[in-house]
Amino acid sequence: MIGILVANSSDCKLYTYSKPNHFTLLKHLTHEESRMKIVDLVDDDRGRPDKPFSSTRVTYEPNTDPKEKEWDKFAKEIANCIKSEQDNFDKMILIASPKFEGILKHKLDKKIIDKVSKTLTKDLLNMPEQEMLLYIEEHIS
Repeated sequence: MIGILVANSSDCKLYTYSKPNHFTLLKHLTHEESRMKIVDLVDDDRGRPDKPFSSTRVTYEPNTDPKEKEWDKFAKEIANCIKSEQDNFDKMILIASPKFEGILKHKLDKKIIDKVSKTLTKDLLNMPEQEMLLYIEEHIS
């Protein structure tokens, strides 16, 4: 059985696949915070020192982009999900959006990485599901 992970920074679907054309959805994860605007992800008083009566106010910018921080959290969640489902497949195909693929691969265990037989860098989750599954089947054969 083949595991197929289709993901972007806010949505993820994990399928098992067996020939011919048999997909089973194991998990569907979403991360609403990844869809939020940056202004909604950060605190207004971030990095302000505790000197309310000082004549100068200094703010410190965070080292990590708030969106990337949320992508990192979601990648960890996906990695944990795959780890719990890894016994359901012998090999795996990873399909992820260009911006998210590297973040996700960095979070996967070595056992999972060893099972990855093919990687496609493309965001397929914006397609209708039947069209997406046809696309996947064409590219994994």
